[in-house]
Amino acid sequence: AKKNPKIFRPLLLTREPFLRYTSTVFCLWYRKEITIKLKGQASIPEGRFEVSLEERLLKDMKEALRKQDKGRLSAIRMVRAAAKNKEIELRKKLSDEDIISVLVSVAKKHKDSIEKFKAGGRDDLVKKEEEELTVVQSYLPKPLKEKELAELIEAVIVEVGAEGKANPGRVMSVIIPRVKGRADGALVNKMVRERLEAKSEAG
Repeated sequence: AKKNPKIFRPLLLTREPFLRYTSTVFCLWYRKEITIKLKGQASIPEGRFEVSLEERLLKDMKEALRKQDKGRLSAIRMVRAAAKNKEIELRKKLSDEDIISVLVSVAKKHKDSIEKFKAGGRDDLVKKEEEELTVVQSYLPKPLKEKELAELIEAVIVEVGAEGKANPGRVMSVIIPRVKGRADGALVNKMVRERLEAKSEAG
């Protein structure tokens, strides 16, 4: 009996197009599966398929808008506006490190506003600023404990070979990028100077 060529037509495909076709189908299926598994997750374990801060902010802004969470929405919009201005200033797409710098800056503005409103007796505005500060800080890395910060300072002092209180700048230039978003700059500076003075007196 004569074979129907239409039935065996897929077998006549060359190897390369066939592999391209099967690979495309698999990738689309796999992407769909991953999307389903990650849907609704705030964070992704083991750093795989990591969501950028920019994507998190956009997703959370839409969620706050849907839930009519005005405080959270206001805080996220402020961060995204500051990030957009920074992006224009730098003329590049912001990395997570860049956005962390923006978050730190926005958090500082909230803290300054809280102090100003407290001094003016504006408890209503203090509460609003504190709520928005909490939202901003939720996107920052986990803060370092004082003991962890002290250990890191000691390690950097050894690393740069700082031997006296005249070398705080050398230590700060190395440690600040490592603790960005995880420790207050003024506290780091204070602890660095104190540690260098102690080493100077001991030497």
